[in-house]
Amino acid sequence: MPAEGQVFQDSASMLKIAADIQADAKKLDGVIEEMYKTLNTEIGEEETGNRAWFGPKASVFINNIEAKHGDFDNAVKNIDAVGQNLNDQAEAWVKFEAA
Repeated sequence: MPAEGQVFQDSASMLKIAADIQADAKKLDGVIEEMYKTLNTEIGEEETGNRAWFGPKASVFINNIEAKHGDFDNAVKNIDAVGQNLNDQAEAWVKFEAA
């Protein structure tokens, strides 16, 4: 551990954490897409023979959920950006240490 007032970092750990965050963002994106696929298959205005819920109220519900899709996409982008930022910080430390 560094003495008081000293800076310490573990670039390798930072890079791993950054990669994990970005992998989690990608995984979340897949989960969100799968959720929307399932919702649109199971819920809607018209009966398709396999819908769990259909009709006007189901249509309103699914439209409200679809309106939130952009919010989910932005959350994924924000999480990925946090990972990218941490990666950039770690890379800067690697370059600094190599100098």
